[in-house]
Amino acid sequence: MKKDEYLPRLPVIYISPEVKIKLDTYIQLAEGEISGLGSIEIFGKQDFLIKDLYLFNQTCTPSDTKLDRKAVARFLYQMIHEGNNPAVIKLWWHSHADMPVFWSVGTDEKTIAGFRNEWMVSIVGNKAGEYLGRVDIFKPIRLSVDKLELRVILVPDEEMRKLLAEEVAGKVVFTIPKEIPVNPKKASLNKKERNQ
Repeated sequence: MKKDEYLPRLPVIYISPEVKIKLDTYIQLAEGEISGLGSIEIFGKQDFLIKDLYLFNQTCTPSDTKLDRKAVARFLYQMIHEGNNPAVIKLWWHSHADMPVFWSVGTDEKTIAGFRNEWMVSIVGNKAGEYLGRVDIFKPIRLSVDKLELRVILVPDEEMRKLLAEEVAGKVVFTIPKEIPVNPKKASLNKKERNQ
């Protein structure tokens, strides 16, 4: 492989510290498994950024979790009613409580296959703080990419970014000088040093 060739890498699932704390806490507080959905967006050219997590009425056991479909439907209806796009709900998260993180062939695979999005990101975590991520593409072909890293990233929220942008615009003036000032003594010294 040549030095300048592109080296592909797996996508990374980024999460803000606040949302990561929310995810960790949901998992720690549940007696058994727990699950929910989340809003997520494509971040950069090949990564994902989790924006928020949502918890719904559900029935859980030590090894299973089932979301209340009516509660999810009401949530999506409310999003539309408030003028938000439900297409951002492309994250399914769940825990394996005290068990290792892996994709169970029966339950997890069946749940993931039941989503009707073009793509879906899934995360499984446990009480030990271990996480495993994957992305499933359903259209135009069926493809799964597993063993994606969940990585905390510091990103300002939209409100903070807007406030900081206003502050920068109000206090910082950017200009391009017509001529770059040069210290004549320093320039001549440098010229003499170069000639020696």
